[in-house]
Amino acid sequence: MSIALIAADMDGTLLDRDHMTVPTRNLDALRRALERGVSIALASGRPWCFLRDLAENMGCVDYVLTCNGASVLEVKTGRWLVESGMEEPVWRAVFAVLADYDLPFMAYCQGKSYLEKRMLPAVAARPILSPEFQEAAEREVIAVDRLDETLSGKRVEKVDTFFIPAAARKEMLERLRKVGALYLASGLEDNIEISASGTNKGRALAALCAARGIAAEQVMAVGDGENDVEMLRWAGWSFAMENAAAPVKEAARYLAPPNHQAGVGRTVERYVLN
Repeated sequence: MSIALIAADMDGTLLDRDHMTVPTRNLDALRRALERGVSIALASGRPWCFLRDLAENMGCVDYVLTCNGASVLEVKTGRWLVESGMEEPVWRAVFAVLADYDLPFMAYCQGKSYLEKRMLPAVAARPILSPEFQEAAEREVIAVDRLDETLSGKRVEKVDTFFIPAAARKEMLERLRKVGALYLASGLEDNIEISASGTNKGRALAALCAARGIAAEQVMAVGDGENDVEMLRWAGWSFAMENAAAPVKEAARYLAPPNHQAGVGRTVERYVLN
């Protein structure tokens, strides 16, 4: 079967080391694939507000899987194909655990990012991902007095907590697991991404493809992080970046060159365009 859809993770995969730039070779390959009738999907841990400009500037993105698959957007129509998240009792329990560690965290809801004002100094003092990403993110983050009041009555797509000391990580994970059924993953060494149970990129990608009549054997998925594992296991053509951790490489069938060497573009050229 020929490849009908390409799903690419963003940070550490499609993007360069600045976490903001799509290398020219990557963009050119994806645009050429689109011209051949291949659908293009971005699969990210980020919320839509942190992906919108990138997706629109690329000009070749059909779908976006946001917040590790909690939501799926059809870019052309602006229609949400999947909308899910943690119910209020669950995210309130998660907030209570994180509050004990006095670490900054963002909550993503309906495509937007929220942060309590008291956390702003900690985030500003230490860039998340890169200075370039930090600058762009600060334009999108909505600073509020209290997250629990702002989000009352809503579902939360994901909670992202940052700058976790290595010594505290194990304990934090144990306490979060006691909250109940959650999906816990990491895209970076010092963060924990918290979503509703059953949320992952693989499940979201499978649902999208089922609705579009695309088989797993027709899907190319490319990723590098822990939150890409389910997607790589599901896709028939799965590639772990050379810069990926060992468990991610074990989940994939093939290896792609590193992100800073336009690994996605080179892989698309070889397996889709050649």
